[in-house]
Amino acid sequence: MDKLELLKNQLDLVTRSIADKKNLLSKEDDASKQSEIVAEIDTLNKAAGKLEAQIEAEKEKQADETEQTKGAFKDGQKKSTISETYAQTKAPVIEVVRPGMYKGYPLKAEMAGLRSVRNIKSDEVADAICRAMINIYDIGSKDPKREISIKAAMQEDTATEGAEFIATEVRTELLSYAKDFSIALQDAIVVPMKSKVQTWPKEYGSISLNFEPEEDQIQETDAGSASVTLTAKKLAGYSKVSNELIDDTFLAGGITSMLLPMFMEAAGQKIDSAVFCGTGDPMSGVFTGGVGYSEVFGTGSTNFSELLEVNTRNLLGKIPARYLTAAKWYIGQSNYYTYIMGLKDTNGKYLFQESTRGEGVNTRLWGYPVRYPSTVPSNAAGAGFAVFGDLKAVMIGERMMDMSFKIDPYTAMDYDQTKFYFIIRFGLALAMGNKLGRIVTAS
Repeated sequence: MDKLELLKNQLDLVTRSIADKKNLLSKEDDASKQSEIVAEIDTLNKAAGKLEAQIEAEKEKQADETEQTKGAFKDGQKKSTISETYAQTKAPVIEVVRPGMYKGYPLKAEMAGLRSVRNIKSDEVADAICRAMINIYDIGSKDPKREISIKAAMQEDTATEGAEFIATEVRTELLSYAKDFSIALQDAIVVPMKSKVQTWPKEYGSISLNFEPEEDQIQETDAGSASVTLTAKKLAGYSKVSNELIDDTFLAGGITSMLLPMFMEAAGQKIDSAVFCGTGDPMSGVFTGGVGYSEVFGTGSTNFSELLEVNTRNLLGKIPARYLTAAKWYIGQSNYYTYIMGLKDTNGKYLFQESTRGEGVNTRLWGYPVRYPSTVPSNAAGAGFAVFGDLKAVMIGERMMDMSFKIDPYTAMDYDQTKFYFIIRFGLALAMGNKLGRIVTAS
């Protein structure tokens, strides 16, 4: 056994010891013993660093010796000897990985942490998500200047340095996580965007058919045509996390369950904020305007509490019948919706009804489902607070789920914190306003 192989074996033993200590630490509850194990891990990490440096030095030394050996051979000597010697020094390094571990973190525990916040049935998908998240932190913490992007494996974009390519089903799973926290992503039309600006066709009118006499010419009918332009806008932010929490989370195998809720929940809720209460960038919200129909309070009625039963009935009658199949009520989740809950019809029966479909209490108004966005408008004159219709009037463009993470362990170092930056892009537009109507206070 040569010196290089010996050093590699020693490094492998140290690496195994570090993993064992981390597993032991994750199960230890005694604070004093935890401190002892942490000190042992630190000592082992230093030893591993020295061994890695020695391995690199030995590789360079053997490479130099090989070059000298190659030069010493003359024509006619056995070239096979050169090839054999050269091949030995250039042989690929086989990384010995402990079963169940990935870059020092227990995959089984990572997957368990992920499943505690997300119901993923496929082991392959859960495994891929956990590996992607571990890569993000591992690469970002070692090289903070390097941007890490999660891209779909089949995306047409040119791969950038630091890209973490994941399968389409994983990308879909990540988006569905954001959907858990977004009514708009659940009910609106979500389309893929392969470029920053993309035009999509939209329904403009309805086709009419005629009963024609035999052998008469068939009459032309045209639904008209129109389009909506989606422009991908950057949705970004960052969060500071204590390094103690990061260490504890890693040791317990839960970095994935920490990162996903932190960013995907925020992305879903921000999309809801834009769709329901947006002020024009990237879109005007359906509460604030742009919809096809409005039921306005009588003169002087500028408070949400002045809502009448007739207002809800009038709005329901304004939406074209062909759009009622998928229609729902969207009412701000605050004390505003309690005004509607207290409304009764002319026979003294509450408008809200208990669902017979297992949806819970007070989930239907005039027989249509009711949903409560967490983002609510302000109670003021000329303000909308209830919308009725088909939210597929809104189109959301997903920029190929191109998520970027940046990790900054330095600028908040004095507080022993690490910054996680998150960037994702979506395009939003109200494509068909005549599918929706809103109830508005008097100006």
